[in-house]
Parts: sequence; structure tokens; C-alpha cells
Amino acid sequence: MIRFAAPQWLLLLPLVGALLWWTGRQLAGMTPSRKRFVLALRAVVLGALVLALAGVQVRLVARRVCALFVVDASESVADAERPRLHAFIDRALKNAGNGDIVGIIVFGRNPLMEVVPAPLRAAPPLRARPDRSATDIAAALRLAMGLVPEGFAPRIVLFSDGNETMGDALSAALVAKSQGIPIDVVPLRTKSDRQDALVADVAMPAQVRRHQPFAAQVIVEATYGGEGVLRVDRDGVPVRKVPIRWVQGKNAVVVTLRADEPGVHRFRFVLDAGGDSELRNNIGMGLVKVAGEGRVLLAEGQPGEGAALAKALRTNGLKVTVVGQGGLPTRPEEWGNYEAVILVGYPAWAMSDKQMTTLSSWVQDSGIGLVMVGGEGSFLSGGYYGTDIAKVLPVDLEGRQRRVYPAATVLIVMDTSGSMAVMEGGVQKVHLAAQAAIETLRMLRPIDRFGVIVSGEGADWLVPIQDARRRDTIITQIQRIQAGGGGIYCRPSLELAAKAITAEVTRVRHIIFMGDTDDCDEQGGCFEIAQALRRMGVTITAVGFGRPNGKDAPFLQRLAQLGGGNFYIAQSARDLPKMFTADVSVMTRSAIEEHPFIPRLAGSDEMLNGIDFRSMPPLFGYCVTSDKPFARTLMRTDKGDPLLAVGQFGLGSSVAFTSDASGRWGRAWLGWGEFGKLWANIVKSALRKAAHGNYDLWVQVAKGRATIELFAADERGEPVNLLQPQAIVSGPSGESKTVVLQQEGVGRYRGTVAAGETGIYRVTVTERDASGQMGVYVASFAVPYPTEYRFVRPNERLLRQLSAITGGRFGVPPEAVFALPRQRQGAIVDLWQGCLVAALMALLLDIAARRLAIGIPEFVAAFVRRWDAWRQQRRVRPVPVTERTQRLLSAKQRAQRQPAPSGSTELPKRQAPTECPVTAQPRSPSDRRSAQVTERLLDIKRRYRQ
Repeated sequence: MIRFAAPQWLLLLPLVGALLWWTGRQLAGMTPSRKRFVLALRAVVLGALVLALAGVQVRLVARRVCALFVVDASESVADAERPRLHAFIDRALKNAGNGDIVGIIVFGRNPLMEVVPAPLRAAPPLRARPDRSATDIAAALRLAMGLVPEGFAPRIVLFSDGNETMGDALSAALVAKSQGIPIDVVPLRTKSDRQDALVADVAMPAQVRRHQPFAAQVIVEATYGGEGVLRVDRDGVPVRKVPIRWVQGKNAVVVTLRADEPGVHRFRFVLDAGGDSELRNNIGMGLVKVAGEGRVLLAEGQPGEGAALAKALRTNGLKVTVVGQGGLPTRPEEWGNYEAVILVGYPAWAMSDKQMTTLSSWVQDSGIGLVMVGGEGSFLSGGYYGTDIAKVLPVDLEGRQRRVYPAATVLIVMDTSGSMAVMEGGVQKVHLAAQAAIETLRMLRPIDRFGVIVSGEGADWLVPIQDARRRDTIITQIQRIQAGGGGIYCRPSLELAAKAITAEVTRVRHIIFMGDTDDCDEQGGCFEIAQALRRMGVTITAVGFGRPNGKDAPFLQRLAQLGGGNFYIAQSARDLPKMFTADVSVMTRSAIEEHPFIPRLAGSDEMLNGIDFRSMPPLFGYCVTSDKPFARTLMRTDKGDPLLAVGQFGLGSSVAFTSDASGRWGRAWLGWGEFGKLWANIVKSALRKAAHGNYDLWVQVAKGRATIELFAADERGEPVNLLQPQAIVSGPSGESKTVVLQQEGVGRYRGTVAAGETGIYRVTVTERDASGQMGVYVASFAVPYPTEYRFVRPNERLLRQLSAITGGRFGVPPEAVFALPRQRQGAIVDLWQGCLVAALMALLLDIAARRLAIGIPEFVAAFVRRWDAWRQQRRVRPVPVTERTQRLLSAKQRAQRQPAPSGSTELPKRQAPTECPVTAQPRSPSDRRSAQVTERLLDIKRRYRQ
């Protein structure tokens, strides 16, 4: 069947005929045959071009099958089904035709290609390992549809239990139908064909009042009848143990609970069921927020450093919880217990990267406030350079780049022994140490100097001391570092470092010595070198990684003490960048300014109202920072650096006070009468903004998606309509998604968002009142285990719909997989390329016919004669040569070789056959036969020459 992609170009065909008629009249001086030949070639050229423009195509009916086996490898499929589907594929392949091809896709949360479509005659073992915690049938079908090559009749064979947790398989089936791809289905059994009891859902209010009992409804689904115990704990502390009895199917269990302390509480429900074959789905989880006065979390770097500030805040009516290093929340939902977080001299290495990311997310997406108070463990000197917390702060930690400081030389002695090859979080420790060196280099200015010495099998230079302006080249050298053997050789490394750094002429010279607290070799003489360097103005900081009580930890601490530097213990190699940057900023005098000054006001804000600044005493130091765009600086130092700055980060407020609130720099402020009032105003301005109305939030999770339902009411309980609330959903990985809740009833709003991960989710609802003031309402919900674990039976209805929509077969036998469908969509083949080739060849022949001197009739006649001669030669039979004939031929050859008479330039004339003495003799019958043979030979020779 021929078709055209752009048939409108066929309207040029009448114009082609007219053009041929006109060109025929222009061909003068040609024979009629040549003229007809040229016109025929031109007709081919023009006709082929028109067909190419029209996009001529031909439809070829597929006679070969491309079968794509799509195999469900998720957790819900019974393990006993694996051999059955393998045997099914093997039997189907035995019925495949010679030209048929096969592809295999294995899927769970994501589809993976097991076998690319190719001829296959035996089922291979399935080696692909997708994420089995979810089922995305739609993604697997889309991949299969994209693998069907042209010229084949496509067919998809789906092996699944039909329990999809992600995607929309029915939508994918509609796409397959439009492409003419049938989906055959082979249903698989679930694991829960055995006895299984699970906690399917937990329904409980998102917020309750303090001391108010509330009901939690637990849905228990089982494939058998039995009895067991439902254990309940609150924040890890057991509170209830409820005996229950269930029947086959779904059972509702109501448990009365209460929580007295304000904040977010996690309730966990664990089912102890006898005879249960699957224990991973026996857990449920719910979170409830107990309303109460907002609390403030104060984290102090050194014991007692935040005591004065905590006392002042409590005096002014704020509830403050004080923690030291290691006391920050570890679970994401615990941050919701506080309305603001205050960091007082709290260093960055006392927080994990996960804690920093979570705190930053709570500020941005949930509106809690962050206040950082200065000190040696804050801002740049606290190691916050380049961290997630630095992004939240309203000041820039890159202050050194904008100020004039003396040039500095920084030399790092790095351990590259065998212990540095140990993996930490999927990364070798030596690479984390290299990253710390790179972060330190990025802090330096172009006028500074930088170098790296490595110590493993010996002390050697990795980066000789050079200008920091060659940053890109130095980073490339550092990134090539690898761990070796041996240990860190302390004395040789310090000797090499001392020889190089004492030759530097910069005003500040500093060495960072890094070593294992359990493996420092050749310690003798190191203390003397450190003392000598200290007298020459060179400082040494020691960074030990490993156990704090390691055998060589005292040596490193003493080395730092004699070298005039700092001593750090990094129990995790991931803390090295924070420690390196903090140490360099302090030792190069670029992070802290210590001198008395009177702060000056630089802006107005509500937090400063009612404060008598005329009696404000001096401060004696501060952490150096610089202004950040879009932040407001309310107070400055005598040098114009920020002292008090405020800003907005997402939904939350951030405040930076670069001096301290303790007895070192702020000792005169502790006795100031306005101290407590000022700090109360600062912290209250950073508290999370409460919602204007009363909200009830319910979340239901199904098929990897969370449905959020919100009921909004005012203070009198009347429904509030025409709101435009937005819900920000933050998942366990920290990723946030925003969904607009649409009104679906009186005061009721609804929206859905993906929730495929396991863990705690945070939902933040934001709305604005008539005056434009924004309110924030926060609730949480949990996904205790993957949805994949909660299926107890196959979803046969979905599988039948997939086959019915696409014209496939449910429960297809293996012998019928490669049968050609009755209605086949043929493959479309484009012919326009062939038309262009034909037009080009005809054009060349046209040129040759008009330019070559040889005539077409003569050419044809010569060809016919040549063909005739070849056929005559093929018809001649070989004649046997007799003895007499051989003598005659020999005589002829002698006569031709006989030389001519002397003096004669003419060749001897050939005698006529009648004068030949041989033929002139009387002939006998045998002679006559010989003569006839001779004549025939001569005749053949003449024809051959012709």
C-alpha cells in the first residue's frame, strides 16, 4: 500500500507534463530516437523529485513478532513465582519463528533492561536487581513501548500481581492502544498467599490540646483469623498494651491515648501476631502535635556559655530548653517541638551534616526561627563556612575577602597512610581530608600562600608552597591524592614543613598537622621543632582523627599547645572541612576582632522599640562578617561590620548577633538593664508565625501518594472559604514539594503529593489573612514501611483492564505469545531517499545522452552485433584434429616463417589454395575429408578475426 506524507506536492505533476512538452520543443538537432530517450529520462527526474517532495511511503505488513516480557520483581510477588515465569518464557521461546525477536524488562520501583530485543531461543537467568520496595507498572510499559523496532508486530507480555504503588498503568495502557501494541497478562501470586496480618493504616488527629485524651484508629488487615497484642509507645517509651482478636479481612482497633507535654509526639503501634509470615508490615506510626506555649531551643558550645541569655529569656516569659554539644535533636520530627533555635558559640563540627540539612529545611519550609550568637564557636571561626547553616544566616561569612589583612602562608601536613583508605559514608577518608584542604584554599585570598605535604610511606610534597591565586591548578593536584601504606612520620614531616615555611616572608605563617590518634610514628624531636617554630612566629594546629582517647592523642594535643595553635578531635572525617576552615580563619586573625567599641544603630525595627540605647555599654569583640543582600543590618560595629542583622529564609526568620552574650566580649552587657528586654525582643521576632485560624489536617497515603485534607475554621469555629492555602511537604530525604490545596466543600480543601519514601513527612500549610500577614500551620505524617509490604492479594481487576484496553489476552498461554495478531499495523517505510537517487542517476544519463558524440542507434546496433557474435561462438562445437590436418598446419607455419628473397622489400604473396601442391594432387576420400576440416578451421579463424 502506497501513501504520501505530503500529498499536496502531487499537484505539481501537471506542471511536470507541461515542462516536458516545452523542453521537447527545445531539443533540436537530435534524431527522433535520441529525443524520445532524453524526454523519458527527464520525466523520470522530475517525477522522482515530485514523489520525494510528496513523501512517498509504502506500508509493509509485519510478518515477524517482537515480544517484550515485562517481569514484576517487587517485594509483593511471591518468590515461588520466579521459576514459573522463567519456565513460561522458555516454553514461549520454543514457539518463536526464525525472524522473531525477544526483549526482557525487569522492574520494581524502576525498570531495568535485562535483554535488549534480539533473537533468543532460551530464557536466560534474570540478573537485573531493581529497587523492590515499590511497583511502577506504567514506567515499565513505557520503556517496553519505546523498544519496539520498525517492521515487527509488537506484543508486550506482563508478569505481575497488579499491585502498583507508583504511576498510572491504565494511562500507559491507553498509549499502548493508540500505538497498536497489545498487552498480554500473566497474573502472579503475592507473598501473602500465606498467613499474614499487617497494620494497614493509622488514623489520629494532627493536633490536640494539652492533657486532652484522643482516639487513634488502627486498621489491621489479615488473611486469617487470629489473636495477638498491639503494643503502643510514645517517643520510644511504652504506654499501652492492648490484646486484640481479628477475623479475616479488615479490622478496626480503637486505642485511647494522651500526651501531656507540648510539642510533636510520635506514636508507634507494633502488632505481635501468632502465625504471621511477614513481620515487616506489622508496624504503624502516627504523629500528633500537642498545643501549648512555644518553646525555644538554646544550644551552647561550652557549658554555661548560654546561661545568662537563657536566664534573661525565661525572665521575659519564654520557655527555654538548654542543651550542650551532642544535645540537638536527631530525629527530624523533634525539631517541630520548638518555635526557634538559638546557637550560642555552638561549633559546626558538633552537628552532623544531616542535622544541618534538617534544621535548614525546618527554617525554610516550616518557619521556625534561627538565631546565631557570636563566640569562638560561631560564624566563620565555628566552621560554618560553606555549610547549609551559612545559607540561612543573614550575614556573609566571606568577610575576609572584603577586608585588608596581612598576607598569610598556610601549610597542611596530611596523613595518607593505610588507615586513610577506610571508607566513610561511601568515600575514602583521604578524599574527605583532600576536600578539607580544598575548602581551606578557597577561603584564602590571591595574595596568600598555600602548600600541602603528604606523609604515608614517607614525607613528600604534594603541592609546593605557592600563591593561592593558582587555585584551579592546586585543586587539580589535591584531587589526585591517594592513600598509601605505612603511617604518618611526624618528625620528618615537621622538618620538611619547617624548612619551607621559615623561608616565607608573609606576616602570618601557620601549619595544620593532621594525624591518626592511634598511629603517629617518629614522635621524637617534634616538640623541640614546634617550640623553635613558635619563637619564629610560626603556629601549629594539630587535628587528630579517630578515637578521642587514642594512644597518640596526648602527643597531638601537646604539639598544638607548644605550637601556639588549636587542637581538634574529628571523630568523623566529614568534620575535617569545618575544622580546617575554622582554624585558618582564627589563626590568620581574619575571623575575630577583639577591642572595645560602642555599637551604633544602623536601622529601625520593632525589636528595637522601647530600648534605651543611651546607656548602652561597650562590647569587647565580635566575629567578622559582611553584609548579605536582601538582609537588614540594624546595628554595626565601630568598623562598620554587622553586629545585629535580620533576614528571611523561606518561611522562617534568621538573626545574627556577631558579638557574644557571655562574660568574654559582652561582660559589660550582662549588667545592662536593657539586656533581657532586648534579647527577648530579638528572639520573639524570630519565633514561628502561628496560623490565624483553627485547622484540622488529615493525611491518607495510598499507592505512593499522600492525600491532604484540610478543614479551615475561624476562632468561633465557623468554616472559612475562598482561601488559597499552599502545603509544603518535606520528605525524609529533605526534598520539598509544594501543592496548592483546592476547595472541595465548605471550609474543606484537598490536594495530593507523591509520598513514596519511608519515614516522617512534614506538612506546612501557609495562608495569608486580609491584611497580608502570613500564618503557618505544621503537621506531620509517617510512612512506616514501603507500601509494597501491605498487599495481601493480587489486583486482578487492574490486570484484566490492561489486557482489555489494548486488545491483549489475560492468562495467555506460552504457545500463543508469538502468534501474529489478526489486525496488524504495518510498518511505514519512507521511499523519498530512493526517489532522490533515481532522479540523480536519470539526470546523469540525460547529460550523457545529450553530450556524447556516439548515437543511440549506433550504440544499440553495436551492442546487438556483439551479442550475436558471442552467441555464435557459444554454438560452435570443437572438431577433432587428425594427423593429416596437423601436417598441413605445420607446413603453413613453415611457409610463414620462410624469409623473403634478398633485395626484395615485399613480403611473399600468399598462394591461392588451388595452387597448393598438396591440394593439386588427386584427392582420395580421406583427403577430401581432411580438406573439408581444414576449410572449416580457416572459416572459424576468419570469423574470429571479424
